[in-house]
Amino acid sequence: MQVKINHTCVGFGITLTDALDTLALMGLHVELQQARAHVASINWNKNYDVSFFETTIRHLGGLLGAYELTKDALYLRKAVELGDRLYASFQSPTGIPYSIVNLQTGKVRNPKWTGEHSILSEVGTVQLEFKALSHYSGDTKYSDASHRVMKALADMPRKHGGLFPVYIDNQRGSFESGLATYGGLSDSFYEYLLKQHIQSGWKDPLTLSLYSKATHDLRKFLVHTTHAPIFNSTQSHVHFYVGALEGEMAKHSMEHLVCFVPGMLALGHHHGVG
Repeated sequence: MQVKINHTCVGFGITLTDALDTLALMGLHVELQQARAHVASINWNKNYDVSFFETTIRHLGGLLGAYELTKDALYLRKAVELGDRLYASFQSPTGIPYSIVNLQTGKVRNPKWTGEHSILSEVGTVQLEFKALSHYSGDTKYSDASHRVMKALADMPRKHGGLFPVYIDNQRGSFESGLATYGGLSDSFYEYLLKQHIQSGWKDPLTLSLYSKATHDLRKFLVHTTHAPIFNSTQSHVHFYVGALEGEMAKHSMEHLVCFVPGMLALGHHHGVG
């Protein structure tokens, strides 16, 4: 099978990089070597504005996953090169990252469609990658910066305890939305609370506390029930669904991005949390 390189994402091959660990796990060694050749050719020094979040979870995460499985120093070297360019996003007054970073100039900004605010799911879904980068590179600046984000979020006042609004003013360190949800703009933030605790060897009291409070208030504020009739019966099934809060008003709908929640809760239970 010949690997086809997708150059639509500024020539970096985002799908290919994201799939490196899959190629390694499946034993597709010929294809992995073809992909490796492309990774070796990547030059991050390009005048492109990229998504800090997407580039972190797909490129940086893909490279680190490949390094973990193969111990090939090329992947770690490329990960450090990229990590150093993405690091500029953390340079806000609060340490909460910007959404967009130019890989060449280091110029950062937030998009206009968010009111120039940072997004919860983006700022809280990069910690696993940056902490892994510190672990393998020996440079603690990446994990320190990503963990400062968690501390800043934890210290910001919230109306509903363990639930976090979706938009953040990263200049003042305040939430700028009344929407609290496990769906879009928030989803993976809650997933990463649990996984950070696991990644730490179950030694991170901050993320453990945040996850415990988040799951408690998930049940308190967001979980609802509905009844579905049983065919040819006067009885009905009780179904649970996860809604959202807009200010103090419950939103009785469940979007597809919330469907990770049962798996997250199962993983937490497996590790003795919640």
